[in-house]
Amino acid sequence: MISRAACFALLFACRVHETAPAQPLPLPQHDVAKVEPSPQVVAPGEHTQRDWVALGDEAFSQNHLVDAARFYQEAIRQDSDASSYAFYKLGFIRWNQNDGAAALDSLLHAIRTADAHHDEKIARVARIDIVTVYAQYGRPNAAFNFFRAFSQKPFDTMAALGAQYLAEGNWDAARATYADLSMRDAPNACAYHVRETAAVEAARGTPLPSDAELAARIARCP
Repeated sequence: MISRAACFALLFACRVHETAPAQPLPLPQHDVAKVEPSPQVVAPGEHTQRDWVALGDEAFSQNHLVDAARFYQEAIRQDSDASSYAFYKLGFIRWNQNDGAAALDSLLHAIRTADAHHDEKIARVARIDIVTVYAQYGRPNAAFNFFRAFSQKPFDTMAALGAQYLAEGNWDAARATYADLSMRDAPNACAYHVRETAAVEAARGTPLPSDAELAARIARCP
């Protein structure tokens, strides 16, 4: 099984800052632009939401995660309905701080806020990242209810979770996820069963088939 640290390093370019505290924490893998301070003049001691987000980005770029989280939270307090970016970055920080519940909650808020304000970029990248975070902290048997709260295609999101478990070598979780999908999404049960079987065999020591081989097996499904 791939270790947590190795998995994060491979999938997210060493997102988890554990071994080199002197180095800046990389931005998330997705290209989400930093926010520039508001050009408008504000009274001393007052900041717009945009200013708080810019302060958060600056602290984040210097790997000052506690300060960055505080600044993003200030932005959210000013207007939680227009804070999809701040929620997204806060979720990433909580993930790096090993607070899985808070990371999932922040990413969920990022998705819902982005959807409400038609921020397609944040909505897309947060949906990708929440699957990876859930694979680290969530329970397979609770995944469907969690994902259908924000996903219009919960079966696809569940399948992405199963693929994430396979990539991490978490065979038991992969098996449970695909078994759950087989019961919920009967038309695609055969395809899920192929991947479930691969997870069972991998747990017994058989090398995991390549994506091409899995696709070939699925192609033979009735």
